[in-house]
Amino acid sequence: MTNKRNPHTTRLKIMTAAFEEIHKHGFQGMRVDRLLDKTGLKKGALYHHFASKQELGYAVFEELIQQRITELWINPLKDFKDPLEGIYTICQQLEKSWDEEFFKLGCPLNNLAQEMSPIDEGFRTRIDNFFQRWKATIAEALKKGQQQGIIDLAV
Repeated sequence: MTNKRNPHTTRLKIMTAAFEEIHKHGFQGMRVDRLLDKTGLKKGALYHHFASKQELGYAVFEELIQQRITELWINPLKDFKDPLEGIYTICQQLEKSWDEEFFKLGCPLNNLAQEMSPIDEGFRTRIDNFFQRWKATIAEALKKGQQQGIIDLAV
């Protein structure tokens, strides 16, 4: 019986292991050999899916970090009538869903932004665009709260 290859599963396995490495050691501290040990894959599989470590890092940001924050923050905030209640509820949910190790390592987005934005234009642009989108979502929610009289208008 032969194992059927699933490129999507293999790609996700690589990105998940890379996320863990980046979160623990930073992007520059991520080592391909540790990644391969963790996934049990060969170097060829990694480079079949990602032409470079940099391309892998961009994919981790776009498909895991950015997507997760969108699911946890951006999409739910749009559903709350009261944006302050929404922000508070989201923060409480995050506190309950993340373990101590996750908090100890810090916010993956913030860590990546501080490490890579000053030295890599690709990361800087991607991260800045996402921060702008996130900021616009919060501003829109707060403006909606002002229009509904939930939040005082700025003086």
